Order: sequence, then C-alpha cells, then structure tokens
Amino acid sequence: MLLNELKKKEQMLNLLIGRIKSKQTKVGGHIRTTRKNGRTYFMYTGPDGKERYLRTDENEIAREIFQEEYNTKILNSAQRQLAAAQRIIHLLESEDLCDIYSKTHDSRRQLITPFIDPTDDFVRKWLAKPYEGKGFAEGDPVFIGPKGERMRSKSECLIADLLIRLGIPYRYEYPINVKGYGLIYADFLVLNVRTREEFILEHFGMLDKPEYTDSMCRKLNTFAGGGIFPGRNLMISCESSTRPINLNALEKMLTEFCLSEG
Repeated sequence: MLLNELKKKEQMLNLLIGRIKSKQTKVGGHIRTTRKNGRTYFMYTGPDGKERYLRTDENEIAREIFQEEYNTKILNSAQRQLAAAQRIIHLLESEDLCDIYSKTHDSRRQLITPFIDPTDDFVRKWLAKPYEGKGFAEGDPVFIGPKGERMRSKSECLIADLLIRLGIPYRYEYPINVKGYGLIYADFLVLNVRTREEFILEHFGMLDKPEYTDSMCRKLNTFAGGGIFPGRNLMISCESSTRPINLNALEKMLTEFCLSEG
C-alpha cells in the first residue's frame, strides 16, 4: 500500500503544482505588519523602495502580495514533497527485498534463512495454511468450485473461477476473529501477492429478500465495528433475482485491490 499511496500523493502534488503555477503573478513589493494602539497596520514597500502605510481602501494590494507569498511557500513545499516522494517511489520500484534472497547464488541460499520468504514460497505457505470453514447443513445445495471445494452458490463458483483466472490466491469461508464480535466467516479472503496484503471479498446474492438484506446489514456493521471497511480492506459484490452478478465490475475491483503494485 505504501507504494500505491505514494503514487497517489505524487499525482496529487503534480496537480497542485500545476494549479499554483497557473495562478502565479508578479505583484512586486512586500508588506510588513505592525501594531499601534491595538490596531494592525500594513507597511507597504513598493518597487521604488519607499515604505508607506496602506490605506484601508488599498487592501487589494495587501491581498495580492499575501496571496503571492502564500503561493510561493506552498509551491516550494509541494515541490520538495514531490521530489521526496519520487525518490522513494524509485527506490521501492527498483529494490525488491525478496529479490535479495532470490538472486543469491543457490549454494549460498541453501545455507541462509531469509527474513522475507520469496513470493512463490510465501503464496504456497499462505494457501497451505489449514483452517476449518463454516460447514454446511444437511440439505444445502451442492456447488463445486474450481479447486474442488464445496461452495454455497453458482455465483461463488464464478467468483472463484475469476480469482483463479486473475492469479489471485484465495481462501474460501476463512474464519476471521472480528474485534468486539468474535468469529465470522469471510466469503473469500484474497491476497495481493505483490504487497502481501489480505482483503475480504463478500458476495451478497439475494438482495431482494428482506431477511437476507437484514443479515447483510448486520454483517457489514460487524465488519465496521472490527475495523473492516469497504474500499479499504473489504470488497463487496452483489446481485438480486433481476440483477445478476457483474463479473466485469468485480474484475476491475479485484484488479485495483489485488493486482496493483501496492
């Protein structure tokens, strides 16, 4: 996420710098502020070098000079921040900590215990982590996902197919301990391989049923109470009897969360 946030910061700073430069003017002169008898006065020094009081009907001169001073300060600060952000972005993009171990000669690598697992090893261990899912009641419909796991709906099978096609590792109905609530089962826990961040993907498939919608609200409120928020660490897909799941929209969301550089 750090790299992603820095790139957003870089974009914001470039836009800000462009806006400031488009408003730049050269007023000339400067103002010092003085107080006398409890009142504030502006002492203006113009291009001729002579200082005089600004009358109250000359506040536009003060406004232009103060604006110019502010613009210069914020421009300089934004340019410094932009340069710093770009240096860190370059460093993060050019140096992958995992590569240090991966690029070590095999004869040496066999004798090293890495602090950070290579990506392939990390993903393999992540997928192999044992857990007990939610389980099924007798008589529940049977749907089989692409990895042979039993799922609760055809839409969940379609989501699993999409995750595999995109190369996004997932755990189905993984138990999560939500602070202040306890155990809750996420429909999918997915992994951004590049950043090694985990995200929850919840699919709500019967939104036209009031009792199901009530259950959805309870689950989302539970997530929020535990610090799990849509757009941050939670993705949501949904459908109803008249609005099927939109896999194209879901793919875009998954790409943003799970395939970004972070």
